[in-house]
Amino acid sequence: MIVRTELWCLRNNLEMISFAENRLTIMRLSIQSSPRWSHRRYHEEREASSVRKDQYLIALYYGNAIQKRTMFQIQNHKEGSNMRNKLAIFLGVVIVLSLASNVWSQATLDTPFQVRYATNLDIADSFVNITNTGANGAPLLGPGFGGAVGNICANVYTFSPDEQLISCCSCLITPNGLKTLSAFNDLIDNTLTGVVPKSIVIKLLGTLAGTGGTGTSCANSAATATTATFAQGLLAWGTTVHGVTTRTVTPNSSKKCIRKDCNGSNAGSDWCNQNCPPIVTSTTTNLATTETPFLPATLSAGELASISGRCASILGNGSGFGICGSCQQGAQ
Repeated sequence: MIVRTELWCLRNNLEMISFAENRLTIMRLSIQSSPRWSHRRYHEEREASSVRKDQYLIALYYGNAIQKRTMFQIQNHKEGSNMRNKLAIFLGVVIVLSLASNVWSQATLDTPFQVRYATNLDIADSFVNITNTGANGAPLLGPGFGGAVGNICANVYTFSPDEQLISCCSCLITPNGLKTLSAFNDLIDNTLTGVVPKSIVIKLLGTLAGTGGTGTSCANSAATATTATFAQGLLAWGTTVHGVTTRTVTPNSSKKCIRKDCNGSNAGSDWCNQNCPPIVTSTTTNLATTETPFLPATLSAGELASISGRCASILGNGSGFGICGSCQQGAQ
């Protein structure tokens, strides 16, 4: 998100000092006899007479919307000097806001809740690879020295296309660690319903392992996740298989088509198109594997209550069914 601010000073000329995208720009526009002036970039138009010639108009833009507009009146040169000081402070605040907004907009990509799908599971396996970026800290001297720091739980919820939660589980991911899940062997191998779907929706929710990420177990965390334990630092990628269909066609070589020369001078005529269409001789399906990141998503209170509650029901009443397999070290 970009923060912009503008200072308009109406005297004999119109002065505009604009701060946008960390750059300061000064422009001067002559009003002359024109009774109106317009700032086309923001599609605004004002009466010049509505702003006194000894006044300053400051507008603060956040995105494309004006958030604050302030009018200052200058009575003498001393106040003009004070005005310049105020403007310097104002622009300094805007620079801080701009930098903060850039950091915030980048950080929003790192969300605890992420979603992806996998398809064609009747043909080939799909994989989920998960890492912990260390956003919650990491052992200073590595995992072999000192206590646990920055550990997160990757809580996995697998849905069939008809919205049923068919499996859930949790994986402990240490800072800079890498874990993998197989759709065949982990997500749909032990479904609650006993049905093995051809396509699934996979939802991941990152929570802290133990107090502040010092825990070393994620037992039941998919069923007990709350907003208080949400954790950033979870990144995941998934693979899936797509079918690529190739058709092989040959010209129609029947006698009537040869007589009408539909493969020669009359090719494309209405009669040939209607009576002698090409013949599809074979159709083959090739497979192509794609890998893309999980996408950050909004997790509503209702959805959180639903996935954690249904997972708790699986753990408590599923007799072992619906608990997906554990994450394996590494990636696939």
